[in-house]
Amino acid sequence: MRRMALTDAWKIAATYIGTVVGAGFASGQEVMQFFTRFGSMAIISIFLTTVLFYLLGAKVMQVGRKTDASSFGLVISSLVGEKFGKILQIIMLIMLCGVTITMVAGSGALLYEQLHIPIALGSLLTVILTGIVLSFGMRGVISANSFIVPIMIIFIVIVFLSRVTPHDALSIDTTISYPLQSVLSALSYVGFNVGLSLTVLIPLGKQSFDKRTLQLGALFGAIALGVMLLFIHLLLVNTFHGPFFIEIPMGYIAKQLPPLFRLLFIGTLWAEIFSTLVSNVYGMAHEMVQHHRRRYLAIIAMILALTFFGSQIGFSTMVSHVYPIFGYIGIVMLVAVLV
Repeated sequence: MRRMALTDAWKIAATYIGTVVGAGFASGQEVMQFFTRFGSMAIISIFLTTVLFYLLGAKVMQVGRKTDASSFGLVISSLVGEKFGKILQIIMLIMLCGVTITMVAGSGALLYEQLHIPIALGSLLTVILTGIVLSFGMRGVISANSFIVPIMIIFIVIVFLSRVTPHDALSIDTTISYPLQSVLSALSYVGFNVGLSLTVLIPLGKQSFDKRTLQLGALFGAIALGVMLLFIHLLLVNTFHGPFFIEIPMGYIAKQLPPLFRLLFIGTLWAEIFSTLVSNVYGMAHEMVQHHRRRYLAIIAMILALTFFGSQIGFSTMVSHVYPIFGYIGIVMLVAVLV
């Protein structure tokens, strides 16, 4: 019984991690924009982010469990009224669409920079695979993340250990700088990621998991996310030693690895993007399908086509300018759900 609870907790954690970890995270752009550029305050901000990931993730899933609501839209409408709830639901879908476009653009940029596959072809292959997985519904989302996330964590740890020595990790600058901006950036990051995860975490909480299992899943997920944030931050600091302007910083690091290991690492970076793309598209389709129950696959196809054509927008531009705005909107969403 205990083993089953731990297995269920891991499935929750893997889905949580897979929803948060996307193109920005996998590429290193998110970590650089939200943490690394603030210098030594980055580690404190990452710790704060980890704690908030646990508290908010657990609470949101409990909301889904207690209300027995099948979607974010139903929860938010019951809290703030149907009219205002519809407005928030539309805003959420717009945000998810923007982030999904970034996921597709990031997958194309990664495959082009590392394997010289044309951007459009790389994005198209990612979109097609996403559609195949999503044809299985929530079962496909959970299965994909349960498979991808352990591989992703193992590879990040291996690359970190091969590139950063204990001396490197302990010798980083400890001078406090940009404290207020760094904390606000961390709050924006949490609001952005947990806010956009509402469309997946609320239905996930509705699954047949008890309160303890949900809390354990949120804890496992938060710790894993915090460790990966810290490791990627230290990798960026150790590699670049200052400001840098690269679309895929982690791809640059991958180029320093032996050829076979580099290919495996690139595959892992792509899988990170893919896991969040699957979760985001499912979240959008799940919200929309409440009104068109028989059109799930048609809605999936429409979303994927839209995001494919929208992915021509610059990847790093989306991460640096659009994500922070979405973060503060996400905080508003979280307050509405948790109030």
